[in-house]
Amino acid sequence: MIKSLVFSFLALLSLSCRDLVTAPDLFEGITETDPTGPSPIGNIDPDDWKALFECPPPDTTVAGVPTCTEVFPTYPNPANNVSNFRFAMAATDSVVITLNDRPGHPVRTVVARILVSGMYSVQVDLSGLGAGIYRLYFSIIRSDETITTYGDIQVRD
Repeated sequence: MIKSLVFSFLALLSLSCRDLVTAPDLFEGITETDPTGPSPIGNIDPDDWKALFECPPPDTTVAGVPTCTEVFPTYPNPANNVSNFRFAMAATDSVVITLNDRPGHPVRTVVARILVSGMYSVQVDLSGLGAGIYRLYFSIIRSDETITTYGDIQVRD
């Protein structure tokens, strides 16, 4: 039973990754944030980290409990060997985070597992990658839909 579930998840993952290939001209701007918070301080690509879901009004939320799934820009950006990526999960979902090169080919799978609701921070390993702009994709994969957002990371020499 578990083997068939894992196989199904991996098959779905391989199918969904093919949909993530994008044209090189869509790689524009870098989002850089202050280390003390998610406030942008750098050049903003308007397509980076678009919201995945509508969030309820702040006065209806419970402190410390994510009420919507949202992602925050990576920090530092630009980066050398590692960049940190934070996100909030409002519910248990299958999450896939991949790093793609400029032509849109996956170069690393950062996360591919089921995550429960909560706040997460993952390190994106950039070691061994050439200087340039890479795209980090965050996808939630459900039986009836795949929801994806992305942001760019600049790797320095």
